[in-house]
Amino acid sequence: MNGAPGVAPATRERVLAAARSLSYRPNQAARSLRSARTQTLGVVIPSLRSPVYEGFLRGAAHEARRQGYALFICDAEYDAELYRGHLARLFELRVDGLVIGQVVRAPELLRPFIDSGTPIDPPEAGDPDAAAEISARGETVYRQAYDHMLGLGHQRIAYVRLRRPGVELDPVGSGSLLAWLRDAVNSIGLPEDALEVLELDAEEDTEAAVAALLSGPNRPTALVVVAELLLKTLLAIAEVGYEIPRDLSLLSVGDASWAAAFRPPIATVGRDSYARGRAAVQRVVRSLAQDSAAPAETAAPPLHLFMPRGSLAAPPWVTSRRP
Repeated sequence: MNGAPGVAPATRERVLAAARSLSYRPNQAARSLRSARTQTLGVVIPSLRSPVYEGFLRGAAHEARRQGYALFICDAEYDAELYRGHLARLFELRVDGLVIGQVVRAPELLRPFIDSGTPIDPPEAGDPDAAAEISARGETVYRQAYDHMLGLGHQRIAYVRLRRPGVELDPVGSGSLLAWLRDAVNSIGLPEDALEVLELDAEEDTEAAVAALLSGPNRPTALVVVAELLLKTLLAIAEVGYEIPRDLSLLSVGDASWAAAFRPPIATVGRDSYARGRAAVQRVVRSLAQDSAAPAETAAPPLHLFMPRGSLAAPPWVTSRRP
């Protein structure tokens, strides 16, 4: 049944024929006890609502299936207690490896996995110093996106994000992205109030809050919005009757699979989520294999990408001055 050597072909065929006639299936739980492997991987993501993790999960699932693993997928909903509970449960289930969609800078939550030698991806999940290095590499691309937007002439910008109380995420999280945007605004001499931050407690609040922001006397001419809120932001823009990019430019932090199909296509800055999910599972499986027979590793996807699509343009007052 296991394909072990030393069995006569005729004997093997008789046993397999009997198994087929009885609809026999090996007991995976019993196999796990013998091999100390469950052929499962745990995946913890911050929110299933985020379009970023739709691609990430597809990539992880496709690679896991190719490698012969099943996934336990946990949605932490940006909640510290859910993170803690999911990680404890995955450890109890003895998953062979762990994939963290977005690093939680709380290494103590990962201590049982680290102590037991369970592979974790990304490795810097338990190492804040390594995470800081990734942050530095990400800043360059985000600043490129912000500088491109500001270079079009926008002087009033709004940043739209969710509050995430009690959960400290990786350095390339909403706090750092806002800090880099603030630096970009300051670097071209705009006043402090040129950047407005709209911080929401729940995704459901987005449409009314964004509509109110855009209806004010000093409305922004450019919005930077986290991917979780992109769809509801677009609905709010339609509600107030604005046209992108004629009346308002839009930049999404994090790419949605449909952003390029929208008209005009939505400019995004983020990561190739599908490739990132595949690469994460592959690295965990290679760590488990620990031999040269492990499958060849795919090329590491770029950490961050800026896609300057049609939703970014000069504000109306700049366009009207052009001959």
